[in-house]
Amino acid sequence: MKLSKETKRWSRSSRCPHCRKFIWYTRDFVDGVEHSSLRLRPLKDPAAIQQCPRCDGRWFAYDRSGLVDVVEGERDSELVSSREIVMDNSKGTTSMVRTKTITEEWSRTYELTLEEGAVRETSITLGKSGVAGVSAMAQNALKTTYSIGQESRRSYSEEIPFDVPPGVRQVVTLTFRRIWQHGTLRVVDSNGEPEDVPYKVVVDLDMDMARVDA
Repeated sequence: MKLSKETKRWSRSSRCPHCRKFIWYTRDFVDGVEHSSLRLRPLKDPAAIQQCPRCDGRWFAYDRSGLVDVVEGERDSELVSSREIVMDNSKGTTSMVRTKTITEEWSRTYELTLEEGAVRETSITLGKSGVAGVSAMAQNALKTTYSIGQESRRSYSEEIPFDVPPGVRQVVTLTFRRIWQHGTLRVVDSNGEPEDVPYKVVVDLDMDMARVDA
C-alpha cells in the first residue's frame, strides 16, 4: 500500500497537513476505533485514518485515489425541536429591551445504505462477506470528508435582541432543524468491483424564529 500524500508530508516535516503545526505523533483510527501505532508507521489497514492531536484534522493514512469518491447531492431539513420565549411587557410603560443567548446541541449523525441494511453512526451489523470492508471504507470516507470524530457533538449559539413596546406581550417561537447532506459514495472493493453507497450526514443546525405580539 502506498502512503497518502498527507502522511508523506507529515513524515517529512513533522507538521500536520491541515493546521501546519508541529506534531510528533498522530492518533490512528480504523472504522472509528482508535488504535496505537509507532511514529511514522500507520496502521497496516487500507481504511486507516490519522488524526492531528492539535487541530483534530483527519486524513487517510494510505493513498485512496480511485477507491472512494464522494459525490454530494441535495440537502433537506428535519424538524428537531421547538421552544417558546415569552416577553411580557403588557403592564410596562416603556420598551423592554433585552438580549438572550440561545444555545442548542447537535451531532454529526450519519447513515449509510448498504445492500444488507443500514449503518447508522458507528454501529455495523452486517453478515455478508465483503460488505463490512466496503462499509469501513465508506465510513472512513465520510468521517474524513465531514470531520466526524468520536466527539462529534456541536453547539449552536446565537444572541437574539428583543425590543418589546409597552403594553405588548410577545411570544417568540424558535424552531430548530437538522440539515442533512445527501450523496453517494463510489467505493471500489478489494476485488476491484465498484459499489454505489447512498449516504446522508447532518452538516448543520438551522433556527427559524417567529414573533407574535398580543
